[in-house]
Amino acid sequence: GRLSYEKGLDTLLKCAAAVVKIIPEARFVIAGRGPEEENLKSYTRQLGIEQNVIFLGHRSDAKNIYNSIDVFVNPSLTEGIANTILEAQAMEKPVITTDVGGSGEIITHNANGFLVQPGDVADITEKIMYLLKNKDVAEKIGRQGRKVMYEKFSFKDRLRKIEDLYVELTKRR
Repeated sequence: GRLSYEKGLDTLLKCAAAVVKIIPEARFVIAGRGPEEENLKSYTRQLGIEQNVIFLGHRSDAKNIYNSIDVFVNPSLTEGIANTILEAQAMEKPVITTDVGGSGEIITHNANGFLVQPGDVADITEKIMYLLKNKDVAEKIGRQGRKVMYEKFSFKDRLRKIEDLYVELTKRR
């Protein structure tokens, strides 16, 4: 990902600081490079969570990263339809995302993920803690996310919708 202001990663770091007070072994992984990278690393040290936050830099092995996480958090302040959300869902990871841009088209709150308000540290932290403490719920949400993602966003599904549209248009002639 791109480490820029609009990604809201300072919010994620505040959440991480709250989570590690209760679950000291929790780890947060941030992949990507960008203009905010040094500021985020500095903020991590300021919060005293540098042992709990791993900055991976640019990576091309997204599948390995998703396999290593329990929860995916997208704290963006602004976003279209985030491919990272779809990728996390494809890997059956529960998603917590801000309710901006197209996130509401992907996530149905409390069904295949959680929608939160941008910058809402308390709510995001609560959702992270809930999913970490309730693995069965996290797995169920992850499975549901994958199912919905493939139903709504798979190539085969999009192709079928286009075919249906053509059939409908030819009937109108």
